Amino acid sequence: RTESDSTYVEPVLSMLAELVRRHPRDRGAYLLKGVFEMTRNRNDLAVASFTKAVSLDPKSIDADEAKKELARLATLGS
Repeated sequence: RTESDSTYVEPVLSMLAELVRRHPRDRGAYLLKGVFEMTRNRNDLAVASFTKAVSLDPKSIDADEAKKELARLATLGS
């Protein structure tokens, strides 16, 4: 299956939405969501997810990863 295959994308989006809904303070959930959004070239949504991950705990390892992804997206002109 490809990332554009709706039989793959829709269930993952649903699971990620549920993960974030159940764990709104889990920075890892937002990091995972951001990575998936990047694979779909939804850089605007990825930026929002990574920014949320950073805001939850700016000094965490997850925040460091999110900051790296934000920097990479900035070079792409998200």
